[in-house]
Amino acid sequence: MKEETKDKTKSFFESVKKTFDRGIKASKKALGVAGDAVQDFSDKSVLRIEKMQLETKQKKQFELLGEHTYKILSSKTSSVKSTDTKVKAFLAEISRLADEIKIREDGLKDNGTAKKAASKAEAKAPAKKTASKPAAKKSAPVKKPAAKATAKKPAAKKAPAKKAPAKKTTSKK
Repeated sequence: MKEETKDKTKSFFESVKKTFDRGIKASKKALGVAGDAVQDFSDKSVLRIEKMQLETKQKKQFELLGEHTYKILSSKTSSVKSTDTKVKAFLAEISRLADEIKIREDGLKDNGTAKKAASKAEAKAPAKKTASKPAAKKSAPVKKPAAKATAKKPAAKKAPAKKAPAKKTTSKK
């Protein structure tokens, strides 16, 4: 009888193990699908942010081109020509940014290939020339204040406000 009990116990544990294995496989599959969805979402979020940054840079280039054009036209000594080196540089940068924006838009339209589109764009993009932004001013990076060595004192506790006594109301009938 002990042999029979051992066999039953052994078969019970094997069935429990198989059940756990199936559960683990299902969990891994579900986590894999969820992980892919999260990865795709984060990739697309990165592309959206990059696209917005590129659009901002493009607008800045338009502004700088407009300022340069205004200076030329207000001097009344010459006219704006596309052969002007500064104008050429602005137009080239605006065109490059437009291409980058288009790549990000295409990456957002694709399902599951958003990150690949961004990495391809970075690989194809020519190295930035500093001359392409002739009038752009570079600002100094913003520094965060250093952490203080002294601990902050906890805020003083305020005494609870005294409540005004409730008015007695009498109803006239």
